Amino acid sequence: PVTETDDETVILGQTPAIQVVKTASSGTFVVGSTITYTYTVTNTGNVTLVDVVAADTPLGAVSLGKMTLVPGEATTGTLTHVVTQADMDAGYVANHVVATGTPPVGGDVTAADDATVTLTQTPAVDVVKTASSGPFVVGSTITYTYAVRNTGNVTLTNLTVADDKLGTITLSATTLAPSASTTGTATHVVTQADVDAGSIYNVATATAMPPTGTPVTDTDDETVTFTQTPALDVVKTASIG
Repeated sequence: PVTETDDETVILGQTPAIQVVKTASSGTFVVGSTITYTYTVTNTGNVTLVDVVAADTPLGAVSLGKMTLVPGEATTGTLTHVVTQADMDAGYVANHVVATGTPPVGGDVTAADDATVTLTQTPAVDVVKTASSGPFVVGSTITYTYAVRNTGNVTLTNLTVADDKLGTITLSATTLAPSASTTGTATHVVTQADVDAGSIYNVATATAMPPTGTPVTDTDDETVTFTQTPALDVVKTASIG
């Protein structure tokens, strides 16, 4: 018998590819809020991928539903992040994910995506100025107390208080976290001109710098009144003759 054989090899073009899409949950986030990130990894090539993984910076490894994906198949995973004061001071939370898969031949394929969650900053400061109680007369000392509070949601630095008559007020702290407060005092000795005027009026202005943007300010005034008791006495004498 006579035999003959022949073979033919058809080379198929392999185009391994992977895609990752990262999304963040929606909402108005404050310190303590939880952001949930969803990661969708898809095999966008024409060969099976194995050992599919995803890693987020800085949140770490993403636990995916599947580690082997046929062409067109997708898998998902989630991670969470609790918003910190540092995040709020920055004004955003940003992170980056990289997905990797191994095709039948050749090197690994990778893809990346990132998501930035913008945080709404509302810097604000409040100053309350109070005077010690009287009554006051010439030579009395009035003690003014200045209470300053961070009423916003970001850290304030370079905090100052200036009194239009008494000058710069020394505060116990010049950096305030949200809801934190600080105080300072100043004194004034009552003069005759003060009593003649009937009152002392002055204004305190607090100024502080948020992490971004322009300084925030607040003012408060205080009026100390005096009881005026005008009186005149005349003594008449006559010479003795």
